[in-house]
Amino acid sequence: MGVKLHRLFIGFCGNVSYKSADNLREALKIVHLDSLLLETDAPFLAPQVVRGQTNEPAFVKYIYEFVAEYLSMDIEKLAQQCEHNFKELYNV
Repeated sequence: MGVKLHRLFIGFCGNVSYKSADNLREALKIVHLDSLLLETDAPFLAPQVVRGQTNEPAFVKYIYEFVAEYLSMDIEKLAQQCEHNFKELYNV
């Protein structure tokens, strides 16, 4: 008998914006929006625009900006979808 996954969420953090992270961006393109979460992974992996600084929760905005631009989508729609996914994941 195999294990059945009922729901899977995929999280991306600041390193998705690194110039060398082609593999992460390829993965980002194939993750369905209803499975996407964006996070900081603070204090590590600060987004490219603030790389070299200690990562902090406030830097999540840079991850949203990068991902919205990369996926050619409205940042508000991206934020709404990620908020919905978060609430579903944590049942809030």
